[in-house]
Amino acid sequence: ALGFTFGLGGIAEAKLVKTKANKKTSSLEALQEDCLNGGVNSCHAAGIQLRNKGNLTDARKSFQTACDEGLAASCIAVGEMAKEWKKPARALVTFRKACDLNSYQGCVNSADLLARTNEHEEARRDLAKACKISGAKDCASWGMELVRQRRYAEAPRFLELGCNGGDENSCFALATIKLSKQNRAIAQNTFAKSCNDGNGLSCAALGRMEEANKSAYRAKKLYRQACELNNARGCFYLSQIHARERDYTDSRDSATRACELGRTEGCKVLHRLMVADASSR
Repeated sequence: ALGFTFGLGGIAEAKLVKTKANKKTSSLEALQEDCLNGGVNSCHAAGIQLRNKGNLTDARKSFQTACDEGLAASCIAVGEMAKEWKKPARALVTFRKACDLNSYQGCVNSADLLARTNEHEEARRDLAKACKISGAKDCASWGMELVRQRRYAEAPRFLELGCNGGDENSCFALATIKLSKQNRAIAQNTFAKSCNDGNGLSCAALGRMEEANKSAYRAKKLYRQACELNNARGCFYLSQIHARERDYTDSRDSATRACELGRTEGCKVLHRLMVADASSR
């Protein structure tokens, strides 16, 4: 289960616009009367009260009335109730309507249901719209939060959208997940995109993949790029390659940079090189 709920605590509530009924009283009877007279917000508020009282049938009707009039929060409420009643097709219709009304949560919920039925292209479209509504960085942030929670099945969809929106950290996290699943080609392409966008850690990771493939020249180039982007790991790996090539001057320079950037192994390499240099004199 993907469960793109974003921790909103269930059904999104509408920000009710003040109506005459709101000003007079918030009693259920007054809300229902105002709903019959065309007060869309009152229909939604009545639905909330009915739902809280356990009158789910009338609550759904009240929410549906507001949804039909274009209130996205009510469409989401109808969809959530349909999900609880094991009617995913009905839920999808109302979530899609909420999405069409530019509701972020409606698009996310719609994408969730579509993904569950393997309609991935449509799910991707609705999720992309959700990110467009809220901003790609919101998708990136949520993707990273899912990674921190180790919810690796859900994270890639958000990370991919964040990556496509220019968030290099999303690209790196996405590539790491793909690599852990043995999707090396996808991981390599994603690391490359992130590296080209200026993520030194991705450059270093891509360099490690190239080194594992016996491509020392490419690895060295990527480590140098990572080091120039102030990535300590890239500087450290670069110093190791220089050392293997017996280029101790460049190895010392790279190790020094790695040490300055906080890589303790770089400091140790630098110390060994300094000791070796002193003993040779």
